Amino acid sequence: MYRWGVILMLKCPLSAVAEGAAIDARSNALSIFAVVEEIQAQGFPLFLPKLVFVTLWHREPDDADRYPVEFIVTENEKELLRSPGDLNFRGRTRNRQIITIGGLVIPEPGVVRFTARIDGGPEATFALQVSAAPQIEQRSEVSGVSGTR
Repeated sequence: MYRWGVILMLKCPLSAVAEGAAIDARSNALSIFAVVEEIQAQGFPLFLPKLVFVTLWHREPDDADRYPVEFIVTENEKELLRSPGDLNFRGRTRNRQIITIGGLVIPEPGVVRFTARIDGGPEATFALQVSAAPQIEQRSEVSGVSGTR
């Protein structure tokens, strides 16, 4: 991929949507809690109070150290959220981004795509399937009860 005449070797080998994520201060280990691959909702619109979009980026030492990135959430090709950001490697060859989404309304069943896009470069995408939960049939049958007195 080209950007201003320079070949970009950026790669994103990992992207996930989860309920939480953290980077341990002592070990520098990335922990991702409760990865969300599919949601079966009781009704729509569906409100999700908090999600995180986690990406792991690798670059070559000759690649730039910093890139503008755009974070986009779509459902069935309709844009739900768009926000600019910054991918800053701080002199390292890898970068882990944890983007916190503090409230997301999903209007209908479908595929929700979380994308981190670098202008003129690669993008990281995670697809989340959202469907209606199956309806459970309820019976109000009581045996042995008489309606007479």
